[in-house]
Amino acid sequence: MGKKARHSIFINSILFLLLCSILILTISCKKAEEPEEEAQTPSNHQIQTATSGPAQAPESDFLTLYPGVYTEKEKAPVTEWMEVARAINERGTIDIKAMINGTLSEDTPGYVRSFKISETMVRYFNRLRDPENPLLNDSDYARKAGYRDIIGYPTLAAHDDSFMIAYPNSARDKLLVADLIHSVTNLKPVYPGDTLYWVIDSRHVKDLTPETGAEYRSNAIINNGSVYNQR
Repeated sequence: MGKKARHSIFINSILFLLLCSILILTISCKKAEEPEEEAQTPSNHQIQTATSGPAQAPESDFLTLYPGVYTEKEKAPVTEWMEVARAINERGTIDIKAMINGTLSEDTPGYVRSFKISETMVRYFNRLRDPENPLLNDSDYARKAGYRDIIGYPTLAAHDDSFMIAYPNSARDKLLVADLIHSVTNLKPVYPGDTLYWVIDSRHVKDLTPETGAEYRSNAIINNGSVYNQR
């Protein structure tokens, strides 16, 4: 009988310890969850802050800019910049013969400059862009194919800085250029020895600054131009 009692006590002790373990485990898990629930409940300080009115935005070091409304820093250079674009758009067809024979006034709106393209320049540019194309790198091959010489890579004459003028330096602090898009159509090949003439045909500017104002000014600048040779 004593042996059975001891056996029962032993079994009950094991069951009691197991129950305690389960209880402790449950309490531990519960405590682990409680901080997350507490974090979701705002403190008295948080409630007071939230109900005391909208938070004031920190004072900015920058001006708020609006489309078509220019600051004192912008007014003079932007007016001059826009005047250049207006003169180009109102110029009409440029006198190509006068440009080629050297009698065109250098003040003609949209006339950029002329420049003679050497064979060294053509070969250097071609090797950078398409070194294995014989039309661009082998004079004998190009002549047999019906050309006068090697031809310039299609974008050789599409000189960005000849056509595009960014927002005036003196009207801004910094400049970010994004979404630079090109479309180039070649009507005739460029050969070594050609003299090229760059002409801007039109320039349009659209102020994309948000109506609500922004700390930066955004512009879309669209330039169209032509490149001629001595012929």
